[in-house]
Amino acid sequence: MQSKTAIITGASGNLGLAVIDLFLKKGYNIAAALQPGHTIREKKYCHPFEVDLLDEKKTEAFVQSVADKFNSIGSAVLTVGGFSMGNIFDTTKSDLDKMYKLNFETTFFCARAVFKKMIGQKNGGRIVLIASRPALSPATGKDMLAYTLSKSLVINLAKILNAEGGAKNVVTSIIVPGIIDTPQNRQAMPDADTSLWVTPQAIANVIEFACSATAADLRDPVFRVYGNG
Repeated sequence: MQSKTAIITGASGNLGLAVIDLFLKKGYNIAAALQPGHTIREKKYCHPFEVDLLDEKKTEAFVQSVADKFNSIGSAVLTVGGFSMGNIFDTTKSDLDKMYKLNFETTFFCARAVFKKMIGQKNGGRIVLIASRPALSPATGKDMLAYTLSKSLVINLAKILNAEGGAKNVVTSIIVPGIIDTPQNRQAMPDADTSLWVTPQAIANVIEFACSATAADLRDPVFRVYGNG
């Protein structure tokens, strides 16, 4: 029987699926959060939950239902997000709002609800947030302004969660991926050198490490997973 429980959002995405596959192999029960209308193949120990993560109350109810089902939440990997191009000259309020909601609000609503549960658990817990390389180096993100700004908020959220949760053994890790080798990125950039990219499976390995007992002594961790790029 699986003994550990993890919430994974964005469960039908490339990264979410890679994390699910690895975590199942490592003995986790998975609560897989799916946006309405999205599906994944049923697997033993992988329990799908349809939830609109843009809805604060529904997200809180989802986290509560996971806690009720499994008694505790050991890890939460929050992969939901979106991307858009646009520089300082052509980024509109609508662009900012969209990226803020997809990248920050979905992360904040779920991370806060999970954090509230973990802070009261005897063994704390591990939260993993997905940032972006441009958010660490704004000069590289000037042509994706709304995206870069929203991901910078995710990084600051992790810092705040660690400031609040350190004494209770609730640690939030930041994953900063390079270009991820996905079918969508290959189609969008057909002439790119994909050997420089990082695979979803490689990122999943780092995420699993961050949630494992091996990483128990880490605090304020930031993992730059750039591949060869």
